[in-house]
Amino acid sequence: MNAVKPAISFAAAMKFWLKLGFISFGGPAGQIAIMHRELVETRHWISGGGFCMP
Repeated sequence: MNAVKPAISFAAAMKFWLKLGFISFGGPAGQIAIMHRELVETRHWISGGGFCMP
């Protein structure tokens, strides 16, 4: 069965994107790596398959 994930608040999402904007260095590859680590591995906001669209 699929577990229902709690909704992500707008404030939490904005806090993450603001943080990413301040620490994003290394170009797109660096940003993608940071987003994957934070969104998939740490916060579990999206799945690994949902992160990498074919």
